Amino acid sequence: MSQVINDLKEECEAEISSILFAKQNIIHPSVITPLSLREELSKIKFNTNIEFPISPVDIENFYKYFSICDITVSYDGQILIYAIKIPIVNEKIYTLYNLIPLPVRKDNSSIYSYIDPSFPYLLLSTSKTDYCRFKNLTSCKKLAEEEYLCSQMVVHLTSQRPVCETLLRVTPSSTVPEDCPTKVVKAHLELWQPLSSNSWLFIMTEPTMASISCEQNSNIIDVQLNNIGILKLQQKCKCYTFSTVLYATSGNTANHTNFIPNIDLTDDCCVKQREFLNEDFNEIEDDVVFGESGAKSDHVCVQHDSDDTEEENNQNLAMNMEQKKDKATPYAPSERIKPAGMGVQEYTSARSSCCNCSEMREAPLRRLEVTGLGFPY
Repeated sequence: MSQVINDLKEECEAEISSILFAKQNIIHPSVITPLSLREELSKIKFNTNIEFPISPVDIENFYKYFSICDITVSYDGQILIYAIKIPIVNEKIYTLYNLIPLPVRKDNSSIYSYIDPSFPYLLLSTSKTDYCRFKNLTSCKKLAEEEYLCSQMVVHLTSQRPVCETLLRVTPSSTVPEDCPTKVVKAHLELWQPLSSNSWLFIMTEPTMASISCEQNSNIIDVQLNNIGILKLQQKCKCYTFSTVLYATSGNTANHTNFIPNIDLTDDCCVKQREFLNEDFNEIEDDVVFGESGAKSDHVCVQHDSDDTEEENNQNLAMNMEQKKDKATPYAPSERIKPAGMGVQEYTSARSSCCNCSEMREAPLRRLEVTGLGFPY
């Protein structure tokens, strides 16, 4: 009864965990395993130009499905329903641009002009025939480094509906296109725009001194930053200006090797049992009881692999009978032989074994049972 209660408790805990995971948009393994999901996706076939973002046969990257899928849970009557939404994509690939305005200084003055982009993100197809614009990347899911899956895309043709950003990218010109809104500002600026890991775009209206220090080097390096450029720092370095401090990130990479013993667990128990049952009886001195008569013998019949001929066996048998002439004891035929707590071998009949005791050759041995063990042999 307690086992049934424990099983029900585990099932309830698994259901509660799967619901809580679903609320966090995480697929619990009790809902569907990666192997089952892979098998189900392998059964689906699409028409041309449509495919899965990750091929079901790509075992190394299949785990990414659990981060790009959406899961919802609902209750209908007495049925708990998990709905997993898997994205599908077309074969067209777009390049994602993060649009950053760069001020241009006019005649060595404090006046700067720049183009104000209408949207911060532009998606342009590799063929440059169509595009779409985003205010943010909330509708995109990160599939890999610098690779996204974007939905709710409103696509336009560059030839039919050009905009400033596409004109600058598709048809480069020495003049500013009419569709590009420009702005003019007068200011003293020190702007920093992070680009990638340990890399920044800087805009300086005045020459600015910066000091760079690193942990592995006690010397401080002084540099002068002018106009517009990109600053890259090594790991564990810092950059100081009059108004800004930049910290370079660092990471550690390590390789760990797991040790797996080279053993076969499926056969280990059988090997130990087989070794136990194949002990040599010649080293055992315990008495053996035959049948129900209670007769005892201080010898045990053991089967040996030998190249002795039949004549040699008969000679050994005769010598043994001569030595035991005075103490031979009749034995009653029995269906079993019960050695007390010893490893034994099984015989189908006394005649099939090479015995050294004449009394046992006449006893039809059928089965042998080990006393103290929970199973017969």
